[in-house]
Amino acid sequence: MDQKVTNYYLEQARELFELFDWWYPQRLVEETGIKADRIKYLSRLRKEFNGSAGPDPTQLTKKQIDILNNFTQGLNFPESKALEDLLPSELDGDQFKFVDLFAGIGGIRYPFSSIGGQCVLTCEWDEYAQKTYKANWKSCEDHRFVSDIKSLTQPKDKNSRAKSGKTQVNHIEREMPDHDVLLAGFPCQPFSIAGVSKKNHLKRAHGFECEDQGQLFFDICRILTVKQPPIAVLENVKNLKSHNKGTTFEVIREMLSNLPDHQETLFPGAPERLAIDDSGLTPCLHMWHNLIGEKFAIGVSEHALFFGEFSLQHGAPPGAINSAATSMVRGRQANNDLPRQIN
Repeated sequence: MDQKVTNYYLEQARELFELFDWWYPQRLVEETGIKADRIKYLSRLRKEFNGSAGPDPTQLTKKQIDILNNFTQGLNFPESKALEDLLPSELDGDQFKFVDLFAGIGGIRYPFSSIGGQCVLTCEWDEYAQKTYKANWKSCEDHRFVSDIKSLTQPKDKNSRAKSGKTQVNHIEREMPDHDVLLAGFPCQPFSIAGVSKKNHLKRAHGFECEDQGQLFFDICRILTVKQPPIAVLENVKNLKSHNKGTTFEVIREMLSNLPDHQETLFPGAPERLAIDDSGLTPCLHMWHNLIGEKFAIGVSEHALFFGEFSLQHGAPPGAINSAATSMVRGRQANNDLPRQIN
């Protein structure tokens, strides 16, 4: 068989096989009508496939190819059709590119894909959120999915020592794809009312003093400084403006408003400052009266922080971007609109 045809069928089979990573066996039985014993067998086959991976996850090993062939040859037509119906639809367009950080299950992505955006990178730490996200979103061929944002922003050498300065900047430039819009489901647990209450109960630090989650905001700043997307939308939480008597929000606003002034903090030891041109990220200095009303401060709603000029050199018009952001602001319905909640 022609190699291109073989590769095509292998890729099709891999898409179907991935469903067994995303869906619990019982849910697959309910959604497909395939018998439970059959689903359990295919799930075991998938685990064997995953356990046979080589050092490069993008390259199939010989054993994986054998398992994949066994999987496809054993499927009958009704089973194959039932599984195909569960594959996520391709909702993205090609009007502009965006990255989806701290993505959860994709609620913030939803409105931006709906207006023609193309997601080129997703970052999400939680294993179960990843499964639901992948079950809902079919991404472009160049899309990357990463678990830890620090792998993009805080590289280490072979001895696990942090790299900094120009080396760190070059790493971010290389690893982060170019994009027009940066979306971030802001790591809210260290700042939200519920998150702070939980951490106080456990006698753990919250806010920026929480080293695991509180410091992730500065990774967003590193990306913004190096990649300079025209627009950034960060999810807000109710307690953010009042956390630590307002100091936390002032730090956030000051950092985002004056990124060039903080390069020594973000990239210790950098021999030279990055050039930030006038068209780069700047605070949103108008009230958005028509969109979000009088109760919101400049550039801030109760659900999101908006920074940027809200205009692109190409792609979706500013009105479409505003519409997408408003869709996220009003009631945060995006998560409820996703096709499947599987966890």
